[in-house]
Amino acid sequence: MQAFDLIDYVVPRGGIYNVVGMKEGRPIPKFTDSLEVAYTIADEFSEQGMDVFFALGKLKEKGNRKIENVESLGAMWLDIDCGGNKAEEIEPSTGLPKGYASQAEGAKALKAFCATVDLPEPTIVNSGYGLHVYWAFTEEVPTEQWLPIAKRLEEVCVTQKFCADPNVFDPSRILRVPGTYNQKKDDPKLVKIINPAPARHAPNDIRALLGVDPNAVIVKRSSKPILDVLEKLLDENKDYKFSKIVGRDTPCLQLKDSLINRATLSEPRWFNALSVAKFCEDGSKAIHTISQGHPDYDFHTVERKIVGIKGPHSCEEFEKNNPTGCEGCPHKKNKEIKGPYSLGKVIKRSSSSPINKFEPYFRGKTGGVYKMDGEDPKLVYEHDLYIQKQMWDDEQGFVSVFVFHSPHDGVREFTIPNESLEKRLLLKTLAHNGVIAGTANAALLHDYVTRVIQILQTQKKADIMRLQFGWADNDTKFIVGEREITVDGVYHTPASTVTRAYAPYFEPRGTLEKWSEVFNLYNREGMEVQAFAALSGFGSPLLQLTGQKGAIISLVHKNAGTGKTTVLRMANSVFGDPEQLLGNPKDTAVARVNKLGILNNIVNTVDELSNMDSDHISDFAYEVSQGKGKDKGTQTANANRKNDTTWRNITLSTSNSSFYQKLYGGKSLPDGELMRIIEFYVGYVDPDTISTEEGKRMFDHQLKENYGHAIVPFMQYVLANPESVKNDVLAIQKKIDKELRLTSRERNWSAIVAANIAAGIIATKLGIIKFDMRRIYSKAAEIINQLRKDTIAPLDSYVSILGAFVSSNLNGLLDVDDGVDQRTSKAKVPNLEPRYGKLVMRHEGDTQKLFIPVKELRNELNKDNTDYNSFLEDLKARGIYLDTVNKRMSKGMAIVSPAQRCAMFDAAHPEFIDMTRIVEKAKDDADREGGVPNQLEEV
Repeated sequence: MQAFDLIDYVVPRGGIYNVVGMKEGRPIPKFTDSLEVAYTIADEFSEQGMDVFFALGKLKEKGNRKIENVESLGAMWLDIDCGGNKAEEIEPSTGLPKGYASQAEGAKALKAFCATVDLPEPTIVNSGYGLHVYWAFTEEVPTEQWLPIAKRLEEVCVTQKFCADPNVFDPSRILRVPGTYNQKKDDPKLVKIINPAPARHAPNDIRALLGVDPNAVIVKRSSKPILDVLEKLLDENKDYKFSKIVGRDTPCLQLKDSLINRATLSEPRWFNALSVAKFCEDGSKAIHTISQGHPDYDFHTVERKIVGIKGPHSCEEFEKNNPTGCEGCPHKKNKEIKGPYSLGKVIKRSSSSPINKFEPYFRGKTGGVYKMDGEDPKLVYEHDLYIQKQMWDDEQGFVSVFVFHSPHDGVREFTIPNESLEKRLLLKTLAHNGVIAGTANAALLHDYVTRVIQILQTQKKADIMRLQFGWADNDTKFIVGEREITVDGVYHTPASTVTRAYAPYFEPRGTLEKWSEVFNLYNREGMEVQAFAALSGFGSPLLQLTGQKGAIISLVHKNAGTGKTTVLRMANSVFGDPEQLLGNPKDTAVARVNKLGILNNIVNTVDELSNMDSDHISDFAYEVSQGKGKDKGTQTANANRKNDTTWRNITLSTSNSSFYQKLYGGKSLPDGELMRIIEFYVGYVDPDTISTEEGKRMFDHQLKENYGHAIVPFMQYVLANPESVKNDVLAIQKKIDKELRLTSRERNWSAIVAANIAAGIIATKLGIIKFDMRRIYSKAAEIINQLRKDTIAPLDSYVSILGAFVSSNLNGLLDVDDGVDQRTSKAKVPNLEPRYGKLVMRHEGDTQKLFIPVKELRNELNKDNTDYNSFLEDLKARGIYLDTVNKRMSKGMAIVSPAQRCAMFDAAHPEFIDMTRIVEKAKDDADREGGVPNQLEEV
């Protein structure tokens, strides 16, 4: 080969090169992605005495150089024929001579043409008898943008009466390789570069010279007839092979005869055969196969002859030129066969697709489902449709997961229960999901679905559809909506009937970077409470590492506008849609429990619980912390249903009033509930910290457009480092317990703090967020310390419960000495009697004993969910409770009542209530007919 690398100069790099060897008119195309190999092939062809050509276009794939396979081009070119009778013969399409009398005349005309049009100096190749001329571009030009340049160059040639070959303005053209030989005649001529012009030219400069619109495009995909939009779509999959037409078990008899008798074939019949060969995928070879062997065969003549053929000839045209040639044809009764061309139809296959796994079905190269039926392919469905897998759903049984590539609505996934595979029902369900099958394809489509399911059932066990989000498969995966997060990637897992309602809310949107910008606003000074609460989005999955099942963080402020709800949205945004995942205060208790079970380890948010009373707050606190829904019986049998409603997560809530105050108002000892709630007071945000304008822009707009990404890198780290993460969480909890001197009573508090702080450290370490975790931890510790002071432990409050009982039952108090009157030997007269007749307590001033009926005391303690035995054990240890005795409570009163079981207390005990003052106060009030005090503080 010559030093000047013409192929590299002309053909864009990075595609497929096509080198064609020609021996006695028989083309041998070879394809490679290596320029070095392309030249090696050219050398081999040349050594074998062949004419050698190269394709000027950058090809997308190996196998053909058709227009639709040409991705781009790197030059424009001309072919100038010289010698022989070229100057005398007229080209019908232009009306100009076919060339010039000699190469010298051709070179002279080229120079004049370039000067007139102002084209730059070209690279010129002596092709042996003519001239090949090239102008290389500085950049590759897509085919549809190259075609307007080529079309305009062709027009300019005609206008300027420049005799260039009109057949070379084609992106699939081949020209001779320099350094090889033109074997056209007995005296081979060396193909050589006679004027290398290595300069390249900007495509827009060439466009400007030729007067081509820079935005002009011409889309030329195929020369085959197109019927309509759908047919056009399907046509991109089709191809036609001449070798198939003549190689079938039932070939076209006309073409078979044309091949056998090509040496004596008449020109009309030869044109019939050429018309079919030209439009076949292997046409470049076929047109010469049916031509060589004829005495007048010439390669260039054949190439020129096919230019004017507009389409493949019909059976009728074949029969007109050879009436007996169709006798005995087995395809005559097939109305779909209009001509021999139809017999060569093949469907280009996609190299890889889930459809290809299920023979005889396969995917067309540009889409669609096909089935090989004997020698011919059949269209099953025009778009990609396949069954991804079989799954088991507790509600629906076995279901099939379908994937449908809609032409305009993107890839859609849906499930169909196997019980709905009856043909009519299947087609109806498919239609509901956008898959519309015509009458002709309905049976094929039904057979396709059922056959694939049968194959899938033999390959592997059905996957289990997820009934919950969060940790799964022995803590090796984490489910968020329809995303299955694993160490090595994120996979799709279809929603079950249970999770389907929530799954769409977990679809990510926007970018992680934009989301981080919003979340990091909470790292500013003064936003520590909001930051800690928002970290629940990351901390909730880690709560189970502490052994706790659930707890509540309540954000409180008496007024709206403090950003409490925004914190909940921020926590939600770690996983998905900030707004749609918010719980509603009007949700029923059953709905709340179901949601907890579905979320499982994902943070649960409930907004605006201000109107919830103490009883419902108590129920809510126990629901969250129990981690399991209620067992329910079946309707048809004496048995309980399977209970899969379990969870381990953090619940974030907001309220305008304190849960603690409401709980204290509802019962004397709400310790169980208090220990399940961390209450944070959220103040107004300082405008200097986050301005109103910035808050609206970031929280109301940017957050709504960016969410659901952060959980992926976070959980992939946790999944990859389970032991170290668990150790970190437990170490932080131990540190909290030690520094704040927390006991097992406050284990829920330390678990929440440990989970959130550990999560914040991990997320910051990974660069997901940028938080000052020391400052946030210090604020959380400060709040926990205050909570310890504000909540009374059970061992300190039983005396208060007894005092509250006495205070609230003064109207039923009898105050009387136990002894007898020495003068009358009768029971002493009471100092104070019950005002409204019901006797609840008996106080004896001389013995300093207080008696309360066990029944009354139990009833009162039950209201507070206070354990009766624990209550007495504590007071007995203190010396306040003495014993349980039979006592006639009304002794000294005019009425007579039997003895009853009563708890006896030492009213003289220093930790007990000053009963003397209470009685005196009650007497004064009774004398004045005033009210009875109901608060000990008034005594």
